[in-house]
Amino acid sequence: MMTEQKMHRMNVAVDVSFDYQGCIVPTTIHDEDGEMHWVDHVYSMQPAIYANQSTGARFDIRVGGKDCSLYFEQRTDPSRCAMGRWYLEYPEALPSFPYMISYGA
Repeated sequence: MMTEQKMHRMNVAVDVSFDYQGCIVPTTIHDEDGEMHWVDHVYSMQPAIYANQSTGARFDIRVGGKDCSLYFEQRTDPSRCAMGRWYLEYPEALPSFPYMISYGA
């Protein structure tokens, strides 16, 4: 019998680029501790619809040798200056990545 893995969730800041077709490509992730992690590979991107009826995208990615899912949830409230939020879901505690840069003292 397979046991379902507990998924962890972390709000993150994300640096992106756009390819020649206009597709968004996540390049680095900044975690809650201010550490920067390189996105090793983007496997796929799918449109997403959330429980509150907002839309966004799910990216299946590899970061620091670990597969995880990166989500962008667009805000539906036009009075807010933020376009949306990013969060990362992963099956285990994030390890100390080999590709990280710490900010701060």
